[in-house]
Amino acid sequence: MGLIKFSFLSEYIGGGVYAELAAKLDDNDRHKKAQAMAAFRQQCDEQDTTDREIDELCEFVQATTDAMLLITGHHHHKRQWRKQRDHRKSIAAGV
Repeated sequence: MGLIKFSFLSEYIGGGVYAELAAKLDDNDRHKKAQAMAAFRQQCDEQDTTDREIDELCEFVQATTDAMLLITGHHHHKRQWRKQRDHRKSIAAGV
């Protein structure tokens, strides 16, 4: 069988033993391709599950980090964390 201009071309094998052998080889190829696709789908599903777990962990770590930085007196400035100045100390020091 071959593909010619997006249409399938059937190849006549004949009859008898050769035709049966060709049919068995085709079935074997189809079976192997089906197994490979099933294994690939399973691998993709496992990878998706792992990706979701990593995303959840990253969100947790980010939320925990943000909370700790806020508690310690940091703030966001242009997408960066910065330690907030204590204006009372600078006023008392005369700066």
